[in-house]
Amino acid sequence: MTTVLIVDDHAVLRAGLKLLIDREDDLEPVGEAADARNAVFLTRRHKPDVILLDVTMPGRSGLDVLPELLNESPESRVLILSMEDDPSYVRQAFAAGASGYMLKEAAVQGVNTVKVWDCTSACYSKRFLETAGAKAEGQYVDMPFVPVEEAKDNAAVKAYVSSVGGGVIDGNGEQAWAAALFFRDAVNAVVKSGGVNALTRANFLTEARTIHSFDADGMLATSDIPAKKATPCTSLFQVKGGKFVRVFPKKPATFDCNPKNVVTVKQSGN
Repeated sequence: MTTVLIVDDHAVLRAGLKLLIDREDDLEPVGEAADARNAVFLTRRHKPDVILLDVTMPGRSGLDVLPELLNESPESRVLILSMEDDPSYVRQAFAAGASGYMLKEAAVQGVNTVKVWDCTSACYSKRFLETAGAKAEGQYVDMPFVPVEEAKDNAAVKAYVSSVGGGVIDGNGEQAWAAALFFRDAVNAVVKSGGVNALTRANFLTEARTIHSFDADGMLATSDIPAKKATPCTSLFQVKGGKFVRVFPKKPATFDCNPKNVVTVKQSGN
C-alpha cells in the first residue's frame, strides 16, 4: 500500500484529492496539511511514500519547506501539485529534490495516480532537459519518430533540421513537419491523377483517406492515419549525460514494430 500525504492550503482541493486517492485500492491517504508547519509534523509522523505538495501556501512556500520534508522522510517522493507553470518554479522544485511537477489542472482532468515515471515524445525537447536538469537523467522516452540526433541517417529529418535552423526543434515540431509531408503526398496524388485543376478540398480529403501506410519518408513509424490506428512501432531512448541516447532498437533511424507494443488503456471518469 502506497501512503500519500496531501499538503495544500485549499480545503476543497484537499478533499477532492483525498476522494480520488480513496478510490484506488493500492493508495492510502494518511494525512492532510494546510501549511508548511503541519506538513513537517505529519511527514515526521507518517513517513509517507508520496507527498503531494502545493507551491503557494500561507507562510512558508512548498518549495521552501520541501528540503525539510525530505530531511524528515528521505524515502518519500515529493510530487509538486501547483497552478504555477513558470519554468523557474519547475527548476527550483527539482533542484530542491522533487520527483515530479504536475499542474493542478492535470489533477482536475483525472491524473491522480502515478505508478511509473515514464514519458512519450512530449518529453523530447531541449526545454525538458533544461527544466528537469539532473532529475531527467535516466528518464526513458518512447519515440514514434526519428529524433534529430539521427538526422544524418534520415533525409526527411535532415531536411527538417535544415529548414527550422535555430528554431524550436522538438517532438511536436517533428510531427508537424510530418503532417506537412502527409499533405504533400495527398496533394501530389490528386495532381498526378487529375492535374492541377483537380486539386479541390473534396478530392484532397478523398485521396488522404487512401494513404494507409504513411511514414513521412521514414521520419515516422509507419501509421494508418485514415483508420486512426495506433502504430505498433516505437523506439526507446534514455536521457544520459543530458542527451537522448538510443536504447532499442540499436540501429539508428529504425523502429520495433512488435504488435505487443500496443497497449489498450481504459479511461475512467468523465
